[in-house]
Amino acid sequence: MLPLPGTTVTVTTEWRMPELRYHEITGEVIKSPNWLTAEQFAIANPHHPNGFSVVHMSHVVDIRDADGKEYKFTADPGIKVWTVTGSKGNEYTVKCQDGSYSCTCPGFLYRKHCRHITECI
Repeated sequence: MLPLPGTTVTVTTEWRMPELRYHEITGEVIKSPNWLTAEQFAIANPHHPNGFSVVHMSHVVDIRDADGKEYKFTADPGIKVWTVTGSKGNEYTVKCQDGSYSCTCPGFLYRKHCRHITECI
């Protein structure tokens, strides 16, 4: 899913020109112009003549939130999801829905709070 307007993200894209190249842009997602397709979104970019850059999801390798954590966008603007790496290398999913956090780690199952959530707050 596409990031929502007002969200600050860092997007890494890859292109073959003719060799493989990566490009990274950080900025606030803006309301997309009407001419963009459903797979595209716009990020404010003061270095671009139009004031924004267009990102096509087919080129996206990674999207991170303002804190640098991997961010998985959902269709519901009230839900945010992160993937957090635990101390032993396991990956856990932290979800914030309507202000309530949850995590897939065993610690959250027993204590209803964990350091993975603390990292995302």
